[in-house]
Amino acid sequence: MAKKYAVIYFPAENIYSEIPTSWLTPDKEYCWWPNSINCKSFMTRDEPPDESTWARHRIKFEVYASTLESARRKAENPSYMTGGEELVPKIRTRKPRTISSNSSSCFETITPPPSPKKLKKKKLTSTNQLKKVMALGEQTEIPAEQEIQETIKLPNPPGQEKKKMENSTCSGKFDLSFLVINYYITYTKQLDELLVAVEKLSLTVANMQKYIISIDNRLKTINAEEGRVVADKVMENLNKNLPLTSTENVPEFDEMMENEDFKNTYVQFIKRIGGRDFKDHVNRSLPKIFTNDLGKECSYIGLRGNYKLQKFNFMRIFVDIIMVQHSATLHEVEKSVGEWFRLSNQRKKRVEKNSKD
Repeated sequence: MAKKYAVIYFPAENIYSEIPTSWLTPDKEYCWWPNSINCKSFMTRDEPPDESTWARHRIKFEVYASTLESARRKAENPSYMTGGEELVPKIRTRKPRTISSNSSSCFETITPPPSPKKLKKKKLTSTNQLKKVMALGEQTEIPAEQEIQETIKLPNPPGQEKKKMENSTCSGKFDLSFLVINYYITYTKQLDELLVAVEKLSLTVANMQKYIISIDNRLKTINAEEGRVVADKVMENLNKNLPLTSTENVPEFDEMMENEDFKNTYVQFIKRIGGRDFKDHVNRSLPKIFTNDLGKECSYIGLRGNYKLQKFNFMRIFVDIIMVQHSATLHEVEKSVGEWFRLSNQRKKRVEKNSKD
């Protein structure tokens, strides 16, 4: 009489297991295995393999058995193999991996199947993940005849005391809702705490930014004050040297243009004087730089042996400012400057006459 069950060994997982002989391939080199968590019902019914959905694994055939219980005992204790119904000692070469069984277990022990290949998990949001896990719990079937008492120990979530659910009955459908909701609440609480911490950090960063801006504004104010102090001192020095009264003062004043602060102050001084046009600007500015006594001794280009001013840097700067301010040509400005120096003697006489009157 052909025996309906067999004991096989999975070399890749180092596991012994019992299966119906219908799951073996003809050469006994492979077997078919269902893609299911609970394979006991498939073994009990001697379910024929579905090659389109079941996985095929390489095995090593060990021995036949007449009943499922006999095959299971042999798989659990591979140190013994039978030549019939009598157990015959055999040298043990491999240590099987089995799930321990006791009277309080919800599932009857069977040798675990080979580990299925890991599938790439899809990324889920917290809400979708909760729904999928709860649906999985409702679909997990447990045989009705295995109604027993079991103590389920829940892991201790961070910051909470250990919780126990004692004497819960495992019957019909196993409800995972309690476990899932417990961890979902813990996760949500931790997420809320993290959001509060991030909000506090953002507030701290915002306050630091305001403080840095305040420091920057104060530094700008200090620098502006220092700049004004320096400008005031330079302007005071400029006013002290102007107007020039003798030809000896001219080269000394020109040397002061080497100081950048003094030069910038001189430029602003000329610009602020201003005028309706380039002629008016020239006639308003030169009296503040030269006296009439010095003016009658000078000439911009040195005509008739007069003191030549064109070679000095401060005069070239003066001409450039007038040209830029009024969009005038070099010839127009130089002619206006020369005219002012040519009429210096007449202005002096007119001033003297007015002072006598």
